[in-house]
Amino acid sequence: MFSSLLILSFSLYSSHVYVDAAVPAGGTGAKDRPFRSPVEAVQSLRGKAHAKSTILIADGTYELPGGLVLTGEDRDIVLAKADPTGRVRFTRSIAATPGGKVVCSAPPAPDSEFFYGIRPHAPLFFYDHAWAVPARWPNEGWAYFTTAVDNGLRSRIRGGIAPDSPAVPGSFVFDSDRPSKWNFDEGVWLAGYFAHDWAFERIRADRFVTTPSNRVMKLAGAAQYGLASGTWSSEKGRRFYAYNVRAELDAPGEVYWDRKTGVVDFIPPKDGVTEFRAAVTEGPIVSATGASNIEFDGITFEYAAGDGLLLVNCTNCSVRCCRVRNVGGNGVTIRGGRSCLVQVAFIEGCGLGGVDVSGGDRWSLTPCNHAVEGCVISRFGMLQRTYAPGARVGGVGVRLADNVFHDAPHSAVLYTGNDHLFERNEVYGIMQETGDAGAFYSGRDPTSRGNVLRFNYVHDLGRPGDTAANTMAFYLDDCDAGDTLVSNRVKNVARGLMLGGGHDNRILGNTFENCAIGMSVDARGVVWDDRWDSKIDRSWQMTRKVKEMQVDREPWRTRYPLLLTYLEDGPREPRHIDVVGNTFTNCKEPIVWSMRADEFKHLIHWADNTADGKSF
Repeated sequence: MFSSLLILSFSLYSSHVYVDAAVPAGGTGAKDRPFRSPVEAVQSLRGKAHAKSTILIADGTYELPGGLVLTGEDRDIVLAKADPTGRVRFTRSIAATPGGKVVCSAPPAPDSEFFYGIRPHAPLFFYDHAWAVPARWPNEGWAYFTTAVDNGLRSRIRGGIAPDSPAVPGSFVFDSDRPSKWNFDEGVWLAGYFAHDWAFERIRADRFVTTPSNRVMKLAGAAQYGLASGTWSSEKGRRFYAYNVRAELDAPGEVYWDRKTGVVDFIPPKDGVTEFRAAVTEGPIVSATGASNIEFDGITFEYAAGDGLLLVNCTNCSVRCCRVRNVGGNGVTIRGGRSCLVQVAFIEGCGLGGVDVSGGDRWSLTPCNHAVEGCVISRFGMLQRTYAPGARVGGVGVRLADNVFHDAPHSAVLYTGNDHLFERNEVYGIMQETGDAGAFYSGRDPTSRGNVLRFNYVHDLGRPGDTAANTMAFYLDDCDAGDTLVSNRVKNVARGLMLGGGHDNRILGNTFENCAIGMSVDARGVVWDDRWDSKIDRSWQMTRKVKEMQVDREPWRTRYPLLLTYLEDGPREPRHIDVVGNTFTNCKEPIVWSMRADEFKHLIHWADNTADGKSF
């Protein structure tokens, strides 16, 4: 018996495996004969019985053409820097030379991509920790149009939600000769806000037609909501810029890749560049499926067409003290699994979102216990400029705590699901391009409940010169229900909080400073009668969502008892709302009642709120 235990303990020893990019291939992982790649190091441990093993990685850049792939056979591994003060970088890119050739077989972007479906398309180019910009016009800011020749819709938009027949390519008047010098056969794309300020799209331009009386831009792809409509904006017209235009390669940091010849032209900044790289294969730098007890410590993940790290159905995996930057997808994606952690990380320059975290089981309300803690997440939404937030949260039981979100075009946190906790986060400098958006945003699902937002500090949002109060710190949109906001601080925001007609929300002890509108309440479920159970738009259909979740069973009936009578208890009206102990200071309008909400004031528990020191 003693000898068996001795053999077992010997086989489960804690080991070290070494990696160094500067050595020849053919190492064993020993300190004097390290592997050349972390891929080899992981494979050397796969399927073997061991206690926690540490892969110690020497300083350098590690090119991973196929990414680092982990499976369910990979467990109990730490990947860390050999020198705690050194620099280790994983990349899914190749070194490139301006004026040289870059081989990439990925297809071009489709003719149109809508706001929730924009994706990175290889190749992507980077230099000196920055994105190279596909040659564009104007170099900064926007071009504008106001008149559609053909809005692309063949019938009316129902309730402003979605067309009741498919959109088709449209065209618009563009009073400029600039496009006359563009070669549309090479592929010219327009990117911008063609209808709504919350819907960024990319559409290929077909051609530019000039006549004695008009100049018209004809599109090859459709705009989802048509052209030249608009909602709730102070802009002078609909906004766009053109990119992938060889004739507009004229500014430092711009790049043009010729798909036929493979030649890449780049205009360097005046001080030159030390690094120029191309991401030519799609996919994440690290992909883990079913792995457990994997830790990444102190590593930089940079330059890829996909995510920095993708963790699917993983358990007890962590990304600690790492930097994820300049990737085409999300910085970190966690889907399924349990107890995964992103902690004290810097995530910046992401084409899509910063972190995308979901897990748990809504049917049984089983939490995933994933967490994002102490991170700085910035410059997200580089490609998909709406609905690619700093953090997207779904499922059950995710915690966001002590993070900082800043400098991005749209929302910081988008969430759905149940029993999430968002606490002590700071948000500023976001929604720099968009409207009808919130720093923290949720909506359109009365079964998404139990979410707590507390002790967050949201300040200085929106774009300069926007006179419409259409950027919100907290946006409980379209009859959102069951949220609790406690002791949050909001400052220098157009609208501190919008309660969009929902049930069972608690607004307790928050402060609102220097807001055009401190808080607004509406009864949109009553006013927008045709949307509630829309036959067109499944994102509404409130009755269906409640019935499908079967809220009369356990654990739902105990956890959320108000849902038992939701469909019978005036679901379209703002009910069971507590607004207690909130402070409004220097707000032009502390509270606004809109869309018939004043008819339902008696349904809202309002107590101990003050505006500039006076109760109201």
